[in-house]
Amino acid sequence: MCFELKRQGLKGWLHLCLASQLQQPPSSSKPYGYYEDEEALVKRIKQLHRKPRGGKRLGPYQIARILNKEGWKTRNAQEWYGSHVSAILKRF
Repeated sequence: MCFELKRQGLKGWLHLCLASQLQQPPSSSKPYGYYEDEEALVKRIKQLHRKPRGGKRLGPYQIARILNKEGWKTRNAQEWYGSHVSAILKRF
C-alpha cells in the first residue's frame, strides 16, 4: 500500500502509509487454552509442571518429550519442543 501511495505522488504519502499501518490489528494467534479442545492439553502441561513432593519440577524440554510420547500435537500437527512448552508456561 505504501508503495502505491508513493507512486501516485500523493502529498503526505508517508503520513498516510504510517496511519494505515497503525489501524491494522496486530497479527497474533490466540494463546493455547483459548479454544475448547486445548483445555485438556494446557491442564496436562500444568500437571506435568507441578512440583511433586520431595521431587524436582519437570522442565519445558522434559514436558515436551512426555507430550510427544503421549501423542499430543501442536495446533500445526507438529511435535512439541521445549520452546513451545516454555511459551505456554510463561503465561501462568
